[in-house]
Amino acid sequence: MLKNFLSVLAGVVSGMALIMIFEQLEGYIYPPPPGLDFHNPEAIKQMMSNMPLGGFLYLLGSYALASLVGGIVATLLSGKEISSPAIITGSVLTIGGIMNLCMLHHPIWFAVINLLEYVPMAYLGYLIVRTRPGLKSV
Repeated sequence: MLKNFLSVLAGVVSGMALIMIFEQLEGYIYPPPPGLDFHNPEAIKQMMSNMPLGGFLYLLGSYALASLVGGIVATLLSGKEISSPAIITGSVLTIGGIMNLCMLHHPIWFAVINLLEYVPMAYLGYLIVRTRPGLKSV
């Protein structure tokens, strides 16, 4: 039980860390307008409404990759036998995604895809570990 809890925790932490890194990188690829007040919700809403499609696609891809890695980490640490640590990792990342969507204005299409990608990508991480004989669980 403790092993599974710690594996989920490690999966979530690794996924969240990747999300933070990818979001920092996005600031270099799609920089915010100069002088943007990040404490002003209206300014953030304006910035999000002007974000190019590539910025949203980048975010979707980075969230998917982070969830995949979280699922891989959770599975490697828990063992290859059960998928629940990876699925729980994806579920916790989904809750983080919901919180993000509540705080920032996103297009509806982005929100729908975003909420549907975490659990399947984490489960794919489980399948990758489970089907790869060279990957050893801890």
